[in-house]
Amino acid sequence: MTVQGVLRNPFYIGIYRYNYRDEAKTKGNAGHEYKSESDWIIVENHHEPIIEREQWERVSSILTNNRRIIGNGKTYNRGNVHLFSGLVRCGYCGSIMGANHDKKRSNGYKPSLYLCTRKRRFNDCPNKYISDVSLGPFAFNYIANMIKASNSFGVSTSIETLEKKLLRGKALSKVEHIEGVGLQELYDALKRSKSENKNYELPVTETSVSDKHSQELDLLLSEKRRSERALDRLQTLYLYGEDSIGEKDYVLERSRIVSEIETINKRISELDKIHKTNFSLSDDEFLEKASYFIISQQLSDKREISFETFAKNIDNRTARNFLTSIVQNFCIKNGKVESIRFKNGMEHRFLYKS
Repeated sequence: MTVQGVLRNPFYIGIYRYNYRDEAKTKGNAGHEYKSESDWIIVENHHEPIIEREQWERVSSILTNNRRIIGNGKTYNRGNVHLFSGLVRCGYCGSIMGANHDKKRSNGYKPSLYLCTRKRRFNDCPNKYISDVSLGPFAFNYIANMIKASNSFGVSTSIETLEKKLLRGKALSKVEHIEGVGLQELYDALKRSKSENKNYELPVTETSVSDKHSQELDLLLSEKRRSERALDRLQTLYLYGEDSIGEKDYVLERSRIVSEIETINKRISELDKIHKTNFSLSDDEFLEKASYFIISQQLSDKREISFETFAKNIDNRTARNFLTSIVQNFCIKNGKVESIRFKNGMEHRFLYKS
């Protein structure tokens, strides 16, 4: 299912819908064919809604406005958003590579071209252009491979195996190696995550206020558990210890620990109020967060990403938000991706086969 399909699904507002797909017409087609709405069976209030109906309707409206209809009833993304605009840097002179539209394909897909802005102005840079047609498959398959490699990483995984997993697929077949420094940095990060029993996440450095509050809450809960254990040990020592402490010392120490716990509980309560206040996301924030999660899932579910199919089934703004939350820039040299620099400073440089 596409991002559009998930976000438009009425299941999330408590509606159960069935008998709406025409399986006979759908068979063999890339998309879904639907029956007349009069044949649909709709069960309102079937389950507890996940989001408010009003927000769901507004998000559906945003998705509709971001797409346009072309011949044969097919929908494609609007052409006014260049997916990699501002993210592509020239590997010769370091200039930004500006975006223009390429020719429209027969199926309605209109990719973008990226050309060095210095070359355009002064014609003194030898770099070639790059298109969504080659940059898109490379970028999204590499990010997908990172997600899948991190999910399957184990204590016995070697750095050589990691590199093979990162370079898997047709879009990356011309790359022979990833330069050692960046590869080692990712390998070490994955090992740390594994040793700490955590899942490695895509390298996003921008931490929202809610993320900071979440981190603080985790620390507070950990500190609260530590203080509660200390209180239990103190009481056990006072009541049953061979070298029992005096009543005065017990009362003073107990009072100190109880005061710590009360302070922690007060701050937890404050964070809970902040969380409830901020819980209602704007439509754009909801769309961005939901899309980020769904795109990550889609990239990890497929062995190889068909970029053209992916581009047709997702709004360019959504895909661009996903990219800009992860990637600082793509460095391009002679029509190839020379390196990808991520938001956390990690850089992967690619060495091509001769």
